[in-house]
Amino acid sequence: MSRFFVLLIAIFLLFLATSCNNSFVKKIIIAGEIIYVDRDGERCNKLPNWVKKLPIKSGKIYAIGFSMPDTNPNCSLEIAKRKAIIELSKTVETIIKIDSQKIDEFIRVNKNGKATNIENTVVLKHSIKVDVLKIVSGGVFEEIFYDNCNYSGRGEKSHFVLISLSK
Repeated sequence: MSRFFVLLIAIFLLFLATSCNNSFVKKIIIAGEIIYVDRDGERCNKLPNWVKKLPIKSGKIYAIGFSMPDTNPNCSLEIAKRKAIIELSKTVETIIKIDSQKIDEFIRVNKNGKATNIENTVVLKHSIKVDVLKIVSGGVFEEIFYDNCNYSGRGEKSHFVLISLSK
């Protein structure tokens, strides 16, 4: 009787330990292979490295878009794509602003302080912001990650999108 009781406690503790990791992720063994599945029985998607750290490749700029889970996964994916474009545009706009500072200095030095300097600078900065979104629209969605098992810790069934733009 006591062996049965000890075995029952051991099974309960094992169940408790495995259920604390992710309450909806189940571990199953098929043909000797350990597989993790979500609450719907779908295999858990592996968390890609780019979710935690942007890739670095010469000649490319990267950004990530993230969206919380939605009742409609397609809506969640579209939101992640839009956010990726916004993040990429922030990066590109920063790069262009640095270049525009050089142009501002050039205008000040070469126009001898006339009113047209200020007007040219304002027009230039406005056109830079408009052009950034046009430039970013040429970005490429390289990867999409659907986090069905909350491996990222940001929510079950959330989306991540990796976008790149050639420099």
